[in-house]
Amino acid sequence: MEFDRAHLNQVLWNLLNNAWRHCRSSPEAAHHGFTRANRVELHVIDDGEGVARSCKRSCFEPFFTTFASGTGLGLYIARELCAANGASLEYWTRSGRGFKDPMAEP
Repeated sequence: MEFDRAHLNQVLWNLLNNAWRHCRSSPEAAHHGFTRANRVELHVIDDGEGVARSCKRSCFEPFFTTFASGTGLGLYIARELCAANGASLEYWTRSGRGFKDPMAEP
């Protein structure tokens, strides 16, 4: 599978911009990429507070924003571009040293 370069650039711009806006600006904010089971995974990780529980189901909806001057389109567009390239975009929360699906039961 090939991912359109311009699409990937836009996805990464949106994700990294959000991570930067919500992080505490510490050296721990990072992105990691690796290959697993014939697929590439890219994790964008920041050290911020995370998405509020009340916003988790809406964060990929068009025009949903918690940022005063935001359009609410960044994550929506990023997810749509991923889907157009046969990829997926998901939000996971940190759980100890790993990650968990925030929609899963506690």
